[in-house]
Amino acid sequence: MDDGRIKMYLTYKLLSLRKQLAEDFLKGEYKGLDLEEGLCGFIRFNKILVIIKTKGSVNYKLKLEEGAIYTDVLTGEEIKKEVQINELPRILVRM
Repeated sequence: MDDGRIKMYLTYKLLSLRKQLAEDFLKGEYKGLDLEEGLCGFIRFNKILVIIKTKGSVNYKLKLEEGAIYTDVLTGEEIKKEVQINELPRILVRM
């Protein structure tokens, strides 16, 4: 599916998230994450966690802080304890 639908869906989800959490995006502290090669990520306002694959094949598990519950913006999946990073970007929100 290389007709742009995936990019459009991702853009829609991210812009919806930005609208929903506008204050966090405007004033939230931004902190880069120290991840293994091939990954890039940041956390914003200790609430919005974004991790993407930048190159190669990646299979990585990131441990989340104790008691934290995140929701994956793209899939709706509830995530506790750790998040699996592979081919898909992970955009998680702590509510």
